[in-house]
Amino acid sequence: MYVEQALADEDITSALNRFLDDFNPKNFLNNQTKENNLVEEQINSGQPMLTPFERHLLLEHLNHSLLKNKFRKLIDIEKCLLEYIQSILMINYPKYKNISYLNPIWLKTFLHWAYPQLNSKHITWLNINQL
Repeated sequence: MYVEQALADEDITSALNRFLDDFNPKNFLNNQTKENNLVEEQINSGQPMLTPFERHLLLEHLNHSLLKNKFRKLIDIEKCLLEYIQSILMINYPKYKNISYLNPIWLKTFLHWAYPQLNSKHITWLNINQL
């Protein structure tokens, strides 16, 4: 692309400058920092970024915890999920603070997704439609 531009312009200066701008390490570091800040913002706002595999692990953990602990309150489920999510995030993003809470909208969305896959006899008390 840069060679084509130099040939078309019959001048290598602008193509060389464009090449140097595109591959400047300082620009790359700035872009990487911006991406990391987005991750940090998500975590700080209580919205964990989980892969589909991690979400499935979280679902399995919730199923196991419901069976073992017999939760009777939504706050118990939230604490269980938060603890497990913290362990996942510590592995994936060790340089950020632990997530301290779950965004209510994220929690509602996750529970709506997970509800059909949960063992319903352990959560008969939870009315998913009222979340």
